[in-house]
Amino acid sequence: MWKTLTCAVLVVAGAVAVPAAAHAQPAPNDAKLAEELAQQAFDAYQKGDFAAAIALYKKAYQSSAAGVILFNIANIYDKKLKDKEQALDYYRKYLRSGDTEPELVKRASERIDTVRAEIEAGKRTQEEERNAAPTGSNPNGSGTVAPGSGVLPPLPPPPDPPRTRMQKLGLVSGGVGLAAVAIGGGFGYYARTKNKDAAASCNDRVCQDGTGLGLINDAHKWANLSTGLVIGGAALIATGVVLYVYGPSKKEDRMNGTTVGIIPQLDGLAITGAW
Repeated sequence: MWKTLTCAVLVVAGAVAVPAAAHAQPAPNDAKLAEELAQQAFDAYQKGDFAAAIALYKKAYQSSAAGVILFNIANIYDKKLKDKEQALDYYRKYLRSGDTEPELVKRASERIDTVRAEIEAGKRTQEEERNAAPTGSNPNGSGTVAPGSGVLPPLPPPPDPPRTRMQKLGLVSGGVGLAAVAIGGGFGYYARTKNKDAAASCNDRVCQDGTGLGLINDAHKWANLSTGLVIGGAALIATGVVLYVYGPSKKEDRMNGTTVGIIPQLDGLAITGAW
């Protein structure tokens, strides 16, 4: 790189005495200006001011049209500024200039192949990153999807499946069972109260009048009704749990004919149904 840049100054300086193969001999004033500009470009390059070096080399080329200046510009774009597209452009301009050197032609051709491969690899990497980006993510890293970005927002979670017929029946059965247990508890408390009243009227279950006997009969009746309601309610609750738990199974189609009926009786509730 350093030798090539120095060579550019020598070529421009020698352009007055030795004409290039494919270019007209520059005027003395142009050759002197090209030499000065090329030296300034080389100095800017050594200082690390690559943009200024390229600008000065372009001005020098306008005065000298020495092909090696195009190679220097391509080399700065390629190695220092990492501008692959511009590097390719100026490497090709050098090869087409007609003012070339065999060694530089070889180096320019090799760099064209390498830079073109690097550009294609970069494009493939970008494409793979776009394809690998999760759906709904923002390429900028934020959680908001920009309008028109082409990225679909994440789908909402699926709704809970509706309750099946068997599950609904299980809820009804459980609800009725809870109500029956509650009512049975109330009847049991009422029967206990009647029993206490009978105990106050009778001595060791021996009643002196009909009032005590009536209280004992009432206590027995309400106690039996309470027992029936509690047992029936518990059975309905258990049935409801079974129906609700096993309702979503694939066997539901075999249970579509299931019916449950509740028939109140004097001494409790009767459960009827078909399975």
